[in-house]
Amino acid sequence: MSNHLKHLSKLQSIAHNPQTHLLSTMFLSAVISPLLLVASAALAAANPQPSFAAVVAPHLQVSVEAVDELLMSNTSEHLTSIDVAKWAPALGQPVEVLTNLDSETKFKVFYFLHQAISEGPGSLSKRDQATAEKDAAIIRQKAASYQSTVTVEAAEDELRCQSTTSCILCIGAAATSAGGLIASCSAAALRANNLRVAGSNTPQAAEVNGAVIIAELLACAAKPLTGFLVATGVCLKVTGH
Repeated sequence: MSNHLKHLSKLQSIAHNPQTHLLSTMFLSAVISPLLLVASAALAAANPQPSFAAVVAPHLQVSVEAVDELLMSNTSEHLTSIDVAKWAPALGQPVEVLTNLDSETKFKVFYFLHQAISEGPGSLSKRDQATAEKDAAIIRQKAASYQSTVTVEAAEDELRCQSTTSCILCIGAAATSAGGLIASCSAAALRANNLRVAGSNTPQAAEVNGAVIIAELLACAAKPLTGFLVATGVCLKVTGH
């Protein structure tokens, strides 16, 4: 047998030897797997996902630095020290109204924003049909949380009315108005998500991820919620409470 044939026979023997094949597979796995992990990490580093603070800031029409400052702490001392004028576009109120807010109302406004931004977009990020209902449930849960803030605050403020009818009606009207506007924000977010899911392969859909939809929802809800908190303060004041 020629040397060439002997070499070929030896290679075939190695290839058909289960133990040798297993060792070869383990070797390749040991070498390739770390390389794949390194490559994956490098790709992630090259294409980092922006933080939710960076995503939500332009929708709130404030700087990322302003959002970062807000997220530093949720204590009353910190939140009431924030320059509220910088947040006027996000809160939908004139600067003079915001700068005259009492510390309690100012704290409530910024505490809501702090909590909502800290929670982030949740797991709403998929674009396939299989997650459409799950995504819708996340959007509804977020909107329900914002609605709950209004409901709880209204109940607490109505107690402060001490059964004064005009005070209770005033707060009830403010809560109803805010609730309706937040519901509209939720409906808009659900429509955006439906378009995102239905057009998952389009360039437009690729530009709309879950974080953007939740950022828009939060930015939309922040205005009526702030308006509600400002209005209830007025209700209590003008009715002597």
